[in-house]
Amino acid sequence: MITDFPNLESIENPPSKKRIFIVTSIFEDFGGSETIWYDLVKQLSLEKYQLFFLKSNINRRHSVFKELSNRGVLLVELEPNLGYKDGQKIKSKLNHKAANFCIHIEVYKPDLVIINQGINFDGLDVARFCIEQNFKYITISNKAVNFFWPYPESRNDFKEYFIKSQANYFVSNHNYQLTCEQFGMKIPHFQRAIYPVQKHKEIKPMPTLNNGVKFALVGRLFLMDKGHDMLFRILNKPVWRNRNFKVSIIGAGSDEVALKEFVRYLALDSVEFLGYKSNQTLWDDFHGLLLPSRSEGFPLVVQEAMAAGRIVVTTYSGGSDEIIIDGKNGFISEIDQDEFEFAMERCWAAQKNWIEIAQNAYSSINNFLPDNPTENILTQIEELTFGSKNIPESTLLK
Repeated sequence: MITDFPNLESIENPPSKKRIFIVTSIFEDFGGSETIWYDLVKQLSLEKYQLFFLKSNINRRHSVFKELSNRGVLLVELEPNLGYKDGQKIKSKLNHKAANFCIHIEVYKPDLVIINQGINFDGLDVARFCIEQNFKYITISNKAVNFFWPYPESRNDFKEYFIKSQANYFVSNHNYQLTCEQFGMKIPHFQRAIYPVQKHKEIKPMPTLNNGVKFALVGRLFLMDKGHDMLFRILNKPVWRNRNFKVSIIGAGSDEVALKEFVRYLALDSVEFLGYKSNQTLWDDFHGLLLPSRSEGFPLVVQEAMAAGRIVVTTYSGGSDEIIIDGKNGFISEIDQDEFEFAMERCWAAQKNWIEIAQNAYSSINNFLPDNPTENILTQIEELTFGSKNIPESTLLK
Protein backbone atom coordinates (compact mmCIF):
# COMPACT_ATOMS: atom_id res chain seq x y z
CA MET A 1 0.00 0.00 0.00
CA ILE A 2 1.58 3.28 -1.10
CA THR A 3 -0.47 5.76 0.90
CA ASP A 4 -0.65 6.16 4.67
CA PHE A 5 -3.26 8.84 5.18
CA PRO A 6 -3.84 10.48 8.56
CA ASN A 7 -7.17 9.92 10.26
CA LEU A 8 -9.62 11.66 7.95
CA GLU A 9 -11.80 12.63 10.93
CA SER A 10 -8.99 14.88 12.14
CA ILE A 11 -8.73 16.72 8.79
CA GLU A 12 -10.85 19.81 8.27
CA ASN A 13 -12.06 20.43 4.72
CA PRO A 14 -12.15 23.27 4.00
CA PRO A 15 -9.54 24.00 6.65
CA SER A 16 -9.97 26.76 9.22
CA LYS A 17 -6.26 26.53 9.97
CA LYS A 18 -3.23 27.00 7.74
CA ARG A 19 -1.72 23.69 6.71
CA ILE A 20 2.03 23.13 6.90
CA PHE A 21 3.86 20.08 5.57
CA ILE A 22 7.23 19.32 7.18
CA VAL A 23 9.13 16.84 5.03
CA THR A 24 12.50 15.43 6.11
CA SER A 25 14.99 13.39 4.10
CA ILE A 26 16.74 12.10 7.24
CA PHE A 27 16.58 8.32 7.32
CA GLU A 28 17.57 7.73 10.97
CA ASP A 29 14.92 7.85 13.68
CA PHE A 30 15.92 11.30 14.92
CA GLY A 31 19.18 13.25 15.07
CA GLY A 32 20.83 16.65 15.17
CA SER A 33 19.73 17.48 11.62
CA GLU A 34 16.09 17.37 12.71
CA THR A 35 16.31 19.70 15.70
CA ILE A 36 15.39 22.84 13.74
CA TRP A 37 12.06 21.60 12.41
CA TYR A 38 11.36 20.00 15.79
CA ASP A 39 11.91 23.34 17.52
CA LEU A 40 9.60 24.99 14.99
CA VAL A 41 6.86 22.44 15.64
CA LYS A 42 7.07 23.07 19.39
CA GLN A 43 6.57 26.80 18.83
CA LEU A 44 3.97 26.82 16.07
CA SER A 45 0.46 27.42 17.39
CA LEU A 46 -1.82 24.46 16.80
CA GLU A 47 -4.75 26.87 17.04
CA LYS A 48 -3.50 28.55 13.85
CA TYR A 49 -1.81 25.66 12.04
CA GLN A 50 -2.55 22.09 11.14
CA LEU A 51 0.82 20.34 10.99
CA PHE A 52 1.67 17.31 8.88
CA PHE A 53 5.02 15.57 9.39
CA LEU A 54 6.20 13.40 6.48
CA LYS A 55 9.12 10.99 6.69
CA SER A 56 10.17 7.54 5.53
CA ASN A 57 10.08 4.75 8.08
CA ILE A 58 8.74 6.72 11.03
CA ASN A 59 9.59 5.01 14.30
CA ARG A 60 6.33 5.66 16.10
CA ARG A 61 7.78 4.23 19.31
CA HIS A 62 10.39 7.00 19.45
CA SER A 63 9.69 9.57 22.18
CA VAL A 64 9.78 12.51 19.73
CA PHE A 65 7.11 11.06 17.46
CA LYS A 66 4.96 9.97 20.39
CA GLU A 67 5.09 13.56 21.60
CA LEU A 68 4.22 14.95 18.16
CA SER A 69 1.29 12.58 17.80
CA ASN A 70 -0.01 13.45 21.28
CA ARG A 71 0.16 17.16 20.40
CA GLY A 72 -1.98 16.61 17.32
CA VAL A 73 0.73 16.63 14.63
CA LEU A 74 -0.33 14.25 11.86
CA LEU A 75 2.39 11.71 11.07
CA VAL A 76 2.56 10.59 7.45
CA GLU A 77 4.61 7.60 6.30
CA LEU A 78 6.35 8.42 3.00
CA GLU A 79 8.01 5.08 2.44
CA PRO A 80 6.55 2.01 4.11
CA ASN A 81 8.69 -0.28 6.20
CA LEU A 82 8.40 -3.58 4.34
CA GLY A 83 10.12 -5.53 7.08
CA TYR A 84 13.27 -7.64 7.12
CA LYS A 85 14.46 -10.85 5.51
CA ASP A 86 17.59 -12.70 6.61
CA GLY A 87 18.49 -9.73 8.79
CA GLN A 88 18.43 -7.26 5.91
CA LYS A 89 15.81 -4.57 5.35
CA ILE A 90 13.57 -5.23 2.35
CA LYS A 91 13.75 -2.41 -0.18
CA SER A 92 11.01 -1.68 -2.66
CA LYS A 93 11.78 -1.09 -6.33
CA LEU A 94 8.98 1.48 -6.47
CA ASN A 95 9.59 5.14 -5.60
CA HIS A 96 7.03 5.13 -2.82
CA LYS A 97 8.46 8.31 -1.32
CA ALA A 98 7.84 10.44 -4.40
CA ALA A 99 4.47 8.92 -5.14
CA ASN A 100 3.25 9.24 -1.58
CA PHE A 101 4.27 12.87 -1.27
CA CYS A 102 2.62 13.75 -4.57
CA ILE A 103 -0.65 12.14 -3.44
CA HIS A 104 -0.67 13.93 -0.11
CA ILE A 105 0.14 17.38 -1.45
CA GLU A 106 -2.71 17.07 -3.98
CA VAL A 107 -5.19 15.90 -1.33
CA TYR A 108 -4.35 18.21 1.57
CA LYS A 109 -3.12 21.31 -0.32
CA PRO A 110 -0.67 22.78 2.23
CA ASP A 111 -0.16 26.52 2.56
CA LEU A 112 3.58 25.93 3.02
CA VAL A 113 6.00 23.01 2.70
CA ILE A 114 9.19 22.94 4.81
CA ILE A 115 11.81 20.68 3.20
CA ASN A 116 14.41 19.54 5.73
CA GLN A 117 17.49 18.18 3.93
CA GLY A 118 20.19 15.97 5.38
CA ILE A 119 22.62 17.34 2.82
CA ASN A 120 22.13 20.29 0.52
CA PHE A 121 20.20 18.56 -2.26
CA ASP A 122 18.86 15.20 -1.05
CA GLY A 123 15.36 16.60 -0.45
CA LEU A 124 15.00 18.79 -3.50
CA ASP A 125 12.96 16.28 -5.49
CA VAL A 126 10.10 17.17 -3.16
CA ALA A 127 10.30 20.73 -4.49
CA ARG A 128 9.38 19.52 -7.98
CA PHE A 129 5.88 18.58 -6.85
CA CYS A 130 5.53 21.88 -5.02
CA ILE A 131 6.41 23.78 -8.21
CA GLU A 132 4.10 21.65 -10.37
CA GLN A 133 1.19 22.20 -7.97
CA ASN A 134 2.15 25.86 -7.25
CA PHE A 135 2.70 25.41 -3.50
CA LYS A 136 5.07 27.59 -1.51
CA TYR A 137 8.08 25.91 0.07
CA ILE A 138 11.30 26.66 1.94
CA THR A 139 14.42 24.52 2.32
CA ILE A 140 16.64 23.84 5.33
CA SER A 141 20.04 22.34 4.46
CA ASN A 142 21.86 20.71 7.36
CA LYS A 143 25.09 19.72 5.60
CA ALA A 144 27.13 20.15 2.42
CA VAL A 145 29.87 17.70 1.49
CA ASN A 146 33.08 18.56 -0.37
CA PHE A 147 33.35 15.10 -1.93
CA PHE A 148 29.65 14.63 -2.82
CA TRP A 149 28.42 16.94 -5.56
CA PRO A 150 25.01 17.21 -7.29
CA TYR A 151 24.20 14.53 -9.82
CA PRO A 152 25.12 15.81 -13.32
CA GLU A 153 21.76 14.93 -14.81
CA SER A 154 19.88 16.81 -12.06
CA ARG A 155 21.92 20.01 -11.74
CA ASN A 156 19.57 22.30 -13.66
CA ASP A 157 16.49 20.93 -11.92
CA PHE A 158 18.09 21.45 -8.50
CA LYS A 159 19.04 25.02 -9.45
CA GLU A 160 15.43 25.73 -10.31
CA TYR A 161 14.26 24.28 -7.00
CA PHE A 162 16.56 26.62 -5.06
CA ILE A 163 15.54 29.61 -7.18
CA LYS A 164 11.81 29.05 -6.73
CA SER A 165 12.04 28.43 -3.00
CA GLN A 166 10.75 31.20 -0.74
CA ALA A 167 13.87 30.87 1.41
CA ASN A 168 16.93 28.62 1.54
CA TYR A 169 18.26 28.18 5.07
CA PHE A 170 21.80 26.92 5.72
CA VAL A 171 23.26 26.08 9.12
CA SER A 172 26.72 27.49 8.34
CA ASN A 173 28.35 29.96 6.00
CA HIS A 174 30.69 27.16 4.91
CA ASN A 175 27.74 25.07 3.70
CA TYR A 176 26.20 28.00 1.86
CA GLN A 177 29.45 28.90 0.08
CA LEU A 178 30.13 25.27 -0.84
CA THR A 179 26.61 24.93 -2.26
CA CYS A 180 27.15 28.05 -4.38
CA GLU A 181 30.36 26.50 -5.70
CA GLN A 182 28.71 23.14 -6.38
CA PHE A 183 25.90 24.70 -8.43
CA GLY A 184 28.01 27.44 -9.98
CA MET A 185 25.64 30.20 -8.89
CA LYS A 186 24.82 32.37 -5.93
CA ILE A 187 22.04 30.51 -4.12
CA PRO A 188 19.12 32.97 -3.89
CA HIS A 189 16.98 33.79 -0.86
CA PHE A 190 19.79 32.64 1.47
CA GLN A 191 19.15 32.86 5.19
CA ARG A 192 21.08 31.55 8.17
CA ALA A 193 19.59 28.82 10.35
CA ILE A 194 20.88 28.30 13.89
CA TYR A 195 20.39 25.12 15.87
CA PRO A 196 18.49 25.35 19.14
CA VAL A 197 21.13 24.58 21.77
CA GLN A 198 20.40 24.37 25.47
CA LYS A 199 22.11 27.16 27.36
CA HIS A 200 23.33 26.58 30.90
CA LYS A 201 23.05 29.25 33.56
CA GLU A 202 26.57 28.41 34.62
CA ILE A 203 29.46 26.33 33.38
CA LYS A 204 29.49 22.66 34.37
CA PRO A 205 32.35 21.86 36.78
CA MET A 206 35.25 20.17 34.97
CA PRO A 207 35.96 16.60 36.16
CA THR A 208 39.25 16.17 38.00
CA LEU A 209 42.26 14.55 36.34
CA ASN A 210 42.79 12.13 39.22
CA ASN A 211 41.57 9.18 37.14
CA GLY A 212 43.10 10.35 33.86
CA VAL A 213 41.74 12.24 30.88
CA LYS A 214 38.37 11.28 29.41
CA PHE A 215 37.04 12.58 26.10
CA ALA A 216 33.96 11.59 24.09
CA LEU A 217 33.28 11.27 20.38
CA VAL A 218 29.55 11.95 20.10
CA GLY A 219 27.52 11.47 16.94
CA ARG A 220 26.20 9.08 14.36
CA LEU A 221 28.39 6.02 13.88
CA PHE A 222 29.12 6.80 10.24
CA LEU A 223 32.88 6.93 9.76
CA MET A 224 32.87 8.57 6.31
CA ASP A 225 31.47 11.72 7.95
CA LYS A 226 32.65 11.52 11.55
CA GLY A 227 36.18 10.18 11.00
CA HIS A 228 36.22 7.55 13.75
CA ASP A 229 38.81 5.59 11.77
CA MET A 230 41.28 8.51 11.83
CA LEU A 231 40.95 8.78 15.60
CA PHE A 232 41.46 5.05 16.14
CA ARG A 233 44.68 5.08 14.08
CA ILE A 234 45.95 7.99 16.19
CA LEU A 235 45.10 6.21 19.44
CA ASN A 236 46.93 3.12 18.18
CA LYS A 237 50.24 5.00 18.21
CA PRO A 238 52.59 4.26 21.14
CA VAL A 239 52.56 7.85 22.41
CA TRP A 240 48.79 7.74 22.94
CA ARG A 241 48.73 4.15 24.19
CA ASN A 242 51.15 5.17 26.93
CA ARG A 243 48.98 8.05 28.16
CA ASN A 244 46.17 7.81 30.70
CA PHE A 245 43.67 8.82 28.03
CA LYS A 246 40.24 7.27 27.42
CA VAL A 247 37.73 7.90 24.63
CA SER A 248 34.04 6.98 24.82
CA ILE A 249 32.14 6.54 21.56
CA ILE A 250 28.56 7.74 22.05
CA GLY A 251 25.83 7.24 19.49
CA ALA A 252 24.47 4.66 17.06
CA GLY A 253 24.59 4.16 13.33
CA SER A 254 25.23 1.94 10.34
CA ASP A 255 28.97 1.54 10.98
CA GLU A 256 28.65 0.33 14.57
CA VAL A 257 29.73 -3.25 13.87
CA ALA A 258 32.62 -2.18 11.62
CA LEU A 259 33.93 0.31 14.19
CA LYS A 260 33.73 -2.16 17.07
CA GLU A 261 35.57 -4.78 15.01
CA PHE A 262 38.21 -2.19 14.05
CA VAL A 263 38.79 -1.38 17.73
CA ARG A 264 39.06 -5.09 18.59
CA TYR A 265 41.48 -5.59 15.71
CA LEU A 266 43.71 -2.82 17.07
CA ALA A 267 43.20 -4.04 20.66
CA LEU A 268 42.49 -0.46 21.80
CA ASP A 269 41.81 -0.61 25.52
CA SER A 270 41.43 3.17 25.52
CA VAL A 271 38.16 3.06 23.54
CA GLU A 272 34.70 2.09 24.78
CA PHE A 273 31.28 2.19 23.13
CA LEU A 274 28.47 3.55 25.33
CA GLY A 275 25.57 3.77 22.87
CA TYR A 276 23.10 6.57 23.51
CA LYS A 277 23.59 8.93 26.46
CA SER A 278 21.30 11.79 27.48
CA ASN A 279 22.69 15.25 26.81
CA GLN A 280 21.47 16.34 30.24
CA THR A 281 24.22 14.39 32.00
CA LEU A 282 26.58 13.63 29.12
CA TRP A 283 29.31 16.16 29.89
CA ASP A 284 29.44 15.48 33.64
CA ASP A 285 31.94 12.66 33.04
CA PHE A 286 34.12 14.07 30.25
CA HIS A 287 36.75 16.75 29.87
CA GLY A 288 35.92 17.35 26.26
CA LEU A 289 34.88 16.33 22.77
CA LEU A 290 36.92 14.79 19.95
CA LEU A 291 35.28 15.19 16.54
CA PRO A 292 37.60 14.40 13.58
CA SER A 293 34.85 14.98 11.00
CA ARG A 294 35.35 14.84 7.25
CA SER A 295 32.04 16.59 6.58
CA GLU A 296 29.56 18.53 8.71
CA GLY A 297 26.96 21.26 8.59
CA PHE A 298 27.58 23.04 11.87
CA PRO A 299 28.07 20.24 14.41
CA LEU A 300 25.36 20.47 17.06
CA VAL A 301 27.53 18.45 19.44
CA VAL A 302 30.34 21.04 19.18
CA GLN A 303 27.92 23.73 20.28
CA GLU A 304 26.49 21.56 23.05
CA ALA A 305 29.95 20.71 24.39
CA MET A 306 30.98 24.37 24.39
CA ALA A 307 27.71 25.35 26.10
CA ALA A 308 28.59 22.90 28.88
CA GLY A 309 32.08 24.38 29.15
CA ARG A 310 34.07 21.53 27.65
CA ILE A 311 37.22 21.36 25.53
CA VAL A 312 36.52 20.75 21.83
CA VAL A 313 39.01 19.29 19.35
CA THR A 314 37.56 19.18 15.84
CA THR A 315 38.22 19.96 12.17
CA TYR A 316 37.40 22.76 9.74
CA SER A 317 34.50 20.75 8.33
CA GLY A 318 31.28 22.74 8.32
CA GLY A 319 30.96 25.83 10.46
CA SER A 320 33.07 24.98 13.51
CA ASP A 321 35.65 27.65 12.71
CA GLU A 322 32.91 30.27 12.97
CA ILE A 323 33.09 29.95 16.76
CA ILE A 324 36.36 28.11 17.56
CA ILE A 325 39.62 30.04 17.81
CA ASP A 326 42.44 27.53 18.01
CA GLY A 327 44.12 27.50 21.41
CA LYS A 328 41.75 30.07 22.91
CA ASN A 329 38.35 28.39 23.22
CA GLY A 330 39.11 25.01 21.63
CA PHE A 331 41.34 23.32 19.06
CA ILE A 332 40.75 22.95 15.35
CA SER A 333 42.63 21.39 12.44
CA GLU A 334 42.48 20.69 8.74
CA ILE A 335 40.59 17.54 7.70
CA ASP A 336 43.65 15.32 7.87
CA GLN A 337 44.75 12.60 10.28
CA ASP A 338 48.19 14.08 11.01
CA GLU A 339 46.77 17.58 11.45
CA PHE A 340 44.06 16.32 13.78
CA GLU A 341 46.66 14.48 15.86
CA PHE A 342 48.64 17.71 16.07
CA ALA A 343 45.52 19.45 17.40
CA MET A 344 45.13 16.68 19.98
CA GLU A 345 48.76 17.20 20.99
CA ARG A 346 48.19 20.94 21.40
CA CYS A 347 45.18 20.16 23.56
CA TRP A 348 47.11 17.63 25.68
CA ALA A 349 49.98 20.08 26.23
CA ALA A 350 47.56 22.81 27.36
CA GLN A 351 46.02 20.92 30.30
CA LYS A 352 47.02 23.60 32.78
CA ASN A 353 44.91 26.05 30.73
CA TRP A 354 41.84 23.85 30.29
CA ILE A 355 39.72 25.71 32.85
CA GLU A 356 40.37 29.01 31.05
CA ILE A 357 39.77 27.47 27.61
CA ALA A 358 36.53 25.88 28.83
CA GLN A 359 35.34 29.22 30.22
CA ASN A 360 36.15 30.88 26.90
CA ALA A 361 34.20 28.17 25.06
CA TYR A 362 31.21 28.68 27.35
CA SER A 363 31.27 32.45 26.84
CA SER A 364 31.78 32.19 23.06
CA ILE A 365 28.82 29.92 22.39
CA ASN A 366 26.52 31.89 24.70
CA ASN A 367 27.41 35.07 22.83
CA PHE A 368 26.83 33.32 19.49
CA LEU A 369 23.44 31.80 20.28
CA PRO A 370 20.33 34.02 20.21
CA ASP A 371 17.63 33.46 22.82
CA ASN A 372 15.32 32.00 20.17
CA PRO A 373 17.44 30.59 17.29
CA THR A 374 14.44 29.74 15.09
CA GLU A 375 12.62 33.07 15.54
CA ASN A 376 13.52 34.25 12.03
CA ILE A 377 12.08 31.09 10.46
CA LEU A 378 8.91 31.36 12.54
CA THR A 379 8.48 34.96 11.38
CA GLN A 380 8.87 33.92 7.75
CA ILE A 381 6.37 31.08 8.17
CA GLU A 382 3.86 33.61 9.51
CA GLU A 383 4.46 35.92 6.54
CA LEU A 384 4.20 33.12 3.98
CA THR A 385 1.04 31.57 5.37
CA PHE A 386 -0.90 34.65 6.49
CA GLY A 387 0.75 37.37 4.42
CA SER A 388 0.84 38.13 0.74
CA LYS A 389 4.43 37.12 -0.05
CA ASN A 390 4.52 35.27 -3.36
CA ILE A 391 7.04 33.07 -5.10
CA PRO A 392 9.56 35.48 -6.67
CA GLU A 393 9.73 35.76 -10.43
CA SER A 394 13.09 34.38 -11.49
CA THR A 395 14.69 32.57 -14.34
CA LEU A 396 17.08 29.67 -14.16
CA LEU A 397 20.67 30.89 -14.06
CA LYS A 398 22.82 29.43 -16.79
